[in-house]
Amino acid sequence: MAKLIRRIYWDTSIFLCFLGIGEEVRRRICEDILQHAADGEIRLYTSTYTIAEVIKPKKKSIPNARKLTADEITKIKAMFRWPFLTTIELDPGLLLCR
Repeated sequence: MAKLIRRIYWDTSIFLCFLGIGEEVRRRICEDILQHAADGEIRLYTSTYTIAEVIKPKKKSIPNARKLTADEITKIKAMFRWPFLTTIELDPGLLLCR
């Protein structure tokens, strides 16, 4: 019987916690999830909208949003290339399901 792999969706705030100050507790939780994902026990998902929102955060939708440094953008872009992260393309039909 095939092993069931847990699927978890990560939104903007999760990726930004890796850059945030005062996010130590949440970051440790996320790092634990990442280890399970790297071990093949979890599959992570995010959307193309999340990528845009993380790289160019808008103040009205993300509290304490700020322009990221070039180094931070490089680090974040590398996260979106993790082999255990699947990016979901958004289309109008999916957006209307909310």
